[in-house]
Formats: sequence, structure tokens, C-alpha cells
Amino acid sequence: MAQLRQPRIDYGPEDTLRDLNKLVITLATKHVSDKKDKEMSRVSLAANRLASLERRRNQYEVAFVEKQAQISGYIGKAQDLSDIYQTESGSSIENITADLYEEPFKYYEEAMGVTQNQINLLNPQILESVDKLARLSQAEKFLTEGVGATYTTGTGEEEKTWGPEDLTQALFMKKFYPDVEEGTAPAEIGAYFKRHKVDPTFIAGKEKERKTEAFTEESRAAARAAEQRAIDVATRSKASEARTAEIHEITMGRVDVPLTTEINKSLERANWYNPQIKKAGVGMTFASMGYAASLGKPGPDQVLGQQTFEVESFRIGLLFNPAARMTFGITPDQKIKEISTEQLMDMYQGFMDKAGPKRQRALDVKRIGEKIFFENSPDRAYNPVDIKRGMKVPPYNVRDEMIATAYAKYRDYSNISSTEADKYAEDVKWVLGVDLKYEGTLRPKLKEFFRENSLEGVIGIPGGYEGFNMDELTIRQKGAAWDLMEMIKNKYHYDVAEDKWIDSIDKEGNIIYE
Repeated sequence: MAQLRQPRIDYGPEDTLRDLNKLVITLATKHVSDKKDKEMSRVSLAANRLASLERRRNQYEVAFVEKQAQISGYIGKAQDLSDIYQTESGSSIENITADLYEEPFKYYEEAMGVTQNQINLLNPQILESVDKLARLSQAEKFLTEGVGATYTTGTGEEEKTWGPEDLTQALFMKKFYPDVEEGTAPAEIGAYFKRHKVDPTFIAGKEKERKTEAFTEESRAAARAAEQRAIDVATRSKASEARTAEIHEITMGRVDVPLTTEINKSLERANWYNPQIKKAGVGMTFASMGYAASLGKPGPDQVLGQQTFEVESFRIGLLFNPAARMTFGITPDQKIKEISTEQLMDMYQGFMDKAGPKRQRALDVKRIGEKIFFENSPDRAYNPVDIKRGMKVPPYNVRDEMIATAYAKYRDYSNISSTEADKYAEDVKWVLGVDLKYEGTLRPKLKEFFRENSLEGVIGIPGGYEGFNMDELTIRQKGAAWDLMEMIKNKYHYDVAEDKWIDSIDKEGNIIYE
């Protein structure tokens, strides 16, 4: 039979107090242990965060130093990292006051602050370095290749011949930067022209080219006159005469050979899109750095590079479609370009960690940014020399569609607020290199896309809307053409059939044209 424990009948207040003291000591010991664990965890997380920031800072430093080395090649001097860090408060290691062993968390906290300040300083410095290199490259081509220069400077004989006066800093600024006041040229331009002087042999070569061209033109004029006289007196058959005249016209440059028409079309496309790709290149800088790192050897730098590319693509997508910012809790007064990569990465990663509509929306915005990034690849810019040799430049249908979408958004913003419309136009210029406010230039290009390139791709008939007769199309071609034209009408507010821009379309489908 089981023995039951007998209750203590002599258990008094002193026993209660003793047991309570034991419990308090136990709980206190556990609390101290928990505090130590939490502190260690906090310090560990801070150390990891600092390491991530330092890797990012190191990437930016490498990019900055590389750009400065290139600048030094042009002007013989460049900035040093110490020039940036030591002149700005909160950006030097000396600003860390906490001891690593005595106050580890505070140390890491202060170190993160210093590192973040360094990143914030490097960002604009890298962009400025890119701008400097672009200006220096222009100056180099002007001085060594004569790009943008002419021999018509001065008066008298100077205006008729090449000379040192045709390749001065003042003329360079007048050609490429006409809005900059005289005497206020960027310092690097002044340093470049001070260090590099025009080569006399180059001047002599340009003058020889001018004389050769003049002689050639005179010879051609004489040849044209002689050939015309020969044609006038020759007796040939009508077929022979027609053929001779055709060859003559082509030789004299009065009629384009079939290939010339295509070359001119390709050159026209390159002249329109190449500057856009170049302008947008600055806005792609940090995405490019991340993309380049993501292609490197497997490791922390590659992972960080991939993360940087994704979050910078997310930024590009937000600039292109600012309406999405409300989904992510970004206030209208917050400038997307000024949000640091770290802040945006924390925001983006927070959406990626949780399934749901926001995660899908963030992925959609990122994909738009990636599409824009690859459309701005330097490979998409064609060399005019290659085009003249026969390289064909295909239509930029993807880019045109994005420009058309941006222009539709711009028109919507304009109906609400000119200020918001201007802000959006600046953001689009940053990511696509096209100014939506220049509607007189933009609209003809979009019309070409709507009426020609897009319809050619759908129905496969050259010339687009002007190149086909609707009655001669198959049922399938008619349906495809009609669907596309209706989409253009409703999405982009342009009527292909009427060749008119639309002001509004009501619920019943009634159209009011501009």
C-alpha cells in the first residue's frame, strides 16, 4: 500500500521567508545570465552589420580610387580618401571613442556611424568623378581629335585655315558648355588645358585634310561639268543613256544608293538613343557596381554585389513608377534618389522576407528597374563608324515602350500638378536619359513607334500603318492590328488611325482630341 507524504504542521513564517529568498536568488541569477546572452547577441549582430557596411564602403572606396586614378592620368593630380574623411566631421576613425573590450556594443555602434558617414560622402564623390571623367574625355577628344572643333575661328586668313586658335579652352567651353559663364569653367578642365597643349603636327594634319577636301570638291565639280558635257554629246541607246545617268547621279552624290537609306535610318536612331544611354549611365552607376560584383568569385562580396544590384534596380523601378511608393510606405516628400542603399536594402529585404502582395509588388518594381538597367547598357549604343560600314541599328521597341509609358504618366501628372510633373520628368531623365518636357521632339519619335515599329512587329508588313491596306489583311492580321491600335489609344492616348493625340476618353468611349 502506497505511503502518502504527511503534511508539515510546523511550517511557519520563517520557513516561507527562507524559501522565498532561495527563489529570488535563483531568478536573479537567471536574469543576469539572460542579460549576458542578450548582450552577446546584440554585440554579434552589431559586428555583422559593421562588417557588411565596411564591405560596401570598401567597394565604394575602390570605385572612387579607380576614378581618381583615371582623373590623375588626365591632369596629374587627384583627390585622396583622406581628403574626404579628414575634412568632414564624424567620418574618421578618431571619432570612435568607445573601447572595443570595455564597451563592445557602443564601439560597434560608433564604428557603424563612421562607416555610414564615409559611404554617404563617397556616393556623391563617385558621381562627381564620373562627371569629371566625362568632361575630361570630351576635352581630350577636342584637343587630340578635333571633335567639335572647326577652323572658322578668328578673322581673315585665320578663319580659312586650321591653327592653335581653333583648339583653345574657351572654344571648348563655348562648344560643349555654352551655358557656363566665361571664367567659371570646371577646375579639371582648366587643369587639363594647362597641362596639355595642342600638337603642332595635329594642326598640320587637320590643315592638310582641309586642303585635300577642298581640292577634292573642286575636282568633283570639274568632273561633274566634264561628265555632263560628255553626256550631252554622247550618242547612246536610250537604255544605255538611262543607265549612265543613274550611275552618274549616284557617283555625284545626288541620289542615295539603296544601302544609304538604311544607313541614314540607323544613324538617325543612334543619334537619338546614344545620348539617352550616355545620360542615364550616371543613374545606373551603383547598380552597375553591384552587378559587376555579382559576377565575381563566390563569396561575401558576390552576395553583397547581388543584393546591391537588386536594391538599386528596385530604386530605378520606383523612380520610373513613383505611384508604387505608397505601397511601401515611402512618403511623397521623401526623395527616392537620396535614400541610402542601406536604408533601401533594409526596406526591400523586409518585403522579401514576408510572403504577400507587398513582396510581389516589390519584385515587379525591381524587374522594371532591371529592364531599364539593361536597356542602358553601353552595348546598346552603336558606333557611328560601324553604322557607316553597314551595321544596322534595329528599332529600340522595348525602350520606346518604356518612354511611351513614362510620357503617359507625365501627361497624367501634368493634369494634376505641374510641380509633380516636373519632378517625375527629372526622375525619368535620370533613369532613361530622355526629357519628357521636350514634347515637340518626343512626340514625333513616339508616333514613329506607334505607327510603324510596333505595327510592323505585329503584322509583319514593312512601313507599319502607312505600309498596309486594312482591306488586304488576313482576318488574323486585322484582329492583331485592331487590338494593338486600341491598346495604344487607351493606354497612351494616341489615335493611330486619326494621327491625333487624345486629351481624354470618358466611360462611354467618347474621345476628346487635343
